[in-house]
Amino acid sequence: MIKIQNIYYMLSYAFRALNQKGYERLGTESFRNIEDLCAGILILGLNYQLKRGFSRDYVLITDDIPSIKGKINISDSIKNSIFKGKLTCSYDEFSMNSNMNRIIKTTMECLLHDDIDQERKHNLRNLLVFFKEVGTLDVNCINWNLKYDRNNQTYMLLINICYLYIKRLNALKIDGKAKLWAFSEEHMNMLYEKFILGFYQRHYPDLSPKAPQIDWFLNEGEGEMLPIMQADTMLRKGNKCLIVDAKYYRKITQEHYDVKKWHSNNLYQIFTYVKNKEAEMSNVPGHAVSGMLLYAKTDEDINPVDYMMSGNKISIRTLDLNYDFNLIKDQLVKIAEDFKREDILISIKPEYVEKIISGEKKFEYRTRIANRSIGKMYIYESTTTKKVVAEAEILEVLAMKPSELWEKTNTQSGTTKSFFMSYFKGKEVAYAYKLGRVTVYRRPMELSAFGLKSAPQSFVYLSY
Repeated sequence: MIKIQNIYYMLSYAFRALNQKGYERLGTESFRNIEDLCAGILILGLNYQLKRGFSRDYVLITDDIPSIKGKINISDSIKNSIFKGKLTCSYDEFSMNSNMNRIIKTTMECLLHDDIDQERKHNLRNLLVFFKEVGTLDVNCINWNLKYDRNNQTYMLLINICYLYIKRLNALKIDGKAKLWAFSEEHMNMLYEKFILGFYQRHYPDLSPKAPQIDWFLNEGEGEMLPIMQADTMLRKGNKCLIVDAKYYRKITQEHYDVKKWHSNNLYQIFTYVKNKEAEMSNVPGHAVSGMLLYAKTDEDINPVDYMMSGNKISIRTLDLNYDFNLIKDQLVKIAEDFKREDILISIKPEYVEKIISGEKKFEYRTRIANRSIGKMYIYESTTTKKVVAEAEILEVLAMKPSELWEKTNTQSGTTKSFFMSYFKGKEVAYAYKLGRVTVYRRPMELSAFGLKSAPQSFVYLSY
């Protein structure tokens, strides 16, 4: 289920309406259902458009007129009009009766017969006065193949509202069942994809958010028959790249013999995108390409998961669209901020690895730390398994005098005061990574899975 209010925000980001004066006011209004929301956006948008002037376009008109205008239709003139002193002519007229305005009028008239607030019905009737010269369309035969330019780009949100409403209306006619937000999964998936991209374009322009096509990396052969790889959202920071594939499904997992699995096609898709993008960036020193499946949350209990697949990180996350929108925004911000951070692989002795896993040790002490913003550490057990056995979130980096650091962290240090003081002997500043959630691998991983040939003495930045 999605809160009605959040559909407004999704539409606004998807079609970049938040920058337009007045639309932000809708975020504070309440709507009884999705039809009411559509009506509210149309009313506000059309009032804004009224001040700007409604879009006009050249419309082909065929009519019997007393003088020549445009192109004469000879056969029709002879049949019907020549003896009446008129000619049948086809000509272009700059008119408000454009396809876009006809779509909007058709939608308004349908909304008047729907379950919306009476005040909004009154406002729609007032706006219809300005559409007297505009015709209506059959809702089953609307041509949605429209082109936008700088003269009519303010219509983009309005037309897409009409599109979603009319498509929903047609679906209800077939289905016969009214639902709170009965957009089809296909239409909601389209909106969800555009929303994610629009959010990052607005709030993170420094990450160059785009929805590019990814080229197939072919060693030989022609690629004409290969399908297009169209990324939903791609974020880029220096030599790092994150491909986000937005998915809106009723079920995130598929079940076979009572065993839940991720949708295989989705994993194959994101893995293919990542590996081909990595091949494209092979000449970029220290390049790192990762992928993420970002599902709209359902009633399934899904935890965040990260996989290392052939040296690339593939993550699975969910976005709860039934939250207050500020919380949704926080979730998307966290994805971007985590992407901007670096990850490190760090060598730790087995006895301290055990204490980190058990929760006894919440601080990892270091005489030297990374000089970049770090989000996660991968833990390499340095003597026993000589493999990467776990990963831990880094919540904070502490830097202070050794005595102050011990006072602040000793209850979760996992070591003794004598060892701590001996470790930092002669150091003016002592450092500690404060650890958050720790994930233990069922199968420890080789260094080669991280693109490394040997273990670092202290730590190493990861590129994947």
